[in-house]
Amino acid sequence: MPTPPPWGDRRNLSFLRDVQPVFDRHCASCHSGLEPAGAVDLSGGLTARYNRAYDTILEKKLIARSNVGDDARITQPLEFGSHKSRLVEILREKGHAERVRLSGEDWYRLTAWIDGNGPYHDGFINKRLAVPPYDLPADAALLAKLSAVHARRCGSCHEPGAVTRIDWIDLRRPEASRFLVAPLGSGAGEGTAGAGDAADAGGAGAPLVQGARLVRRTRLTRRARPTQEARDAR
Repeated sequence: MPTPPPWGDRRNLSFLRDVQPVFDRHCASCHSGLEPAGAVDLSGGLTARYNRAYDTILEKKLIARSNVGDDARITQPLEFGSHKSRLVEILREKGHAERVRLSGEDWYRLTAWIDGNGPYHDGFINKRLAVPPYDLPADAALLAKLSAVHARRCGSCHEPGAVTRIDWIDLRRPEASRFLVAPLGSGAGEGTAGAGDAADAGGAGAPLVQGARLVRRTRLTRRARPTQEARDAR
């Protein structure tokens, strides 16, 4: 019998569940943050439409895929797919190939996903759920509160709006949210905006504690009203 793929033989590929982890392991250390390498951000935070990596892939045209919105023209053989994709070409170039060593399974996931026309979700999306899912990118109240935290904690080096980004929130691991682990300048207290600073709740760490609490509360909201992305990642 044929060997099932790593993601199983009873479900379709999901970008968040099956492909984003490849970018997290091999790409996001350089391709993320305020100034991602080559202006290519492959981090996994959610955005208003998809997630940051998927938005980047579409914007930069890193994969050759059929646009389902195109007219019903006749496509040519081998017009789309991994063999025509810039992303695969870059990963095989000498500079990247020496630094980024994908396993056989990682290559399998990536090329199978591209050859499947690069889907984001793994199935039909029901937009008429009895309980509307929580929409993180549309949470204006959370953004406003985080912006106030960043004005106090990061304002010595950054404009609050530059570091108040929904795609820097990690709801699966709140403590890994980028603004909580970013290096701090002298104006905000030396070191890293991590758990050590949070202990100083009455001093310089107070804004950090407030930001961490906001993310944890948001995580509880998502548990009660799971997002489509949360369902995809299961």
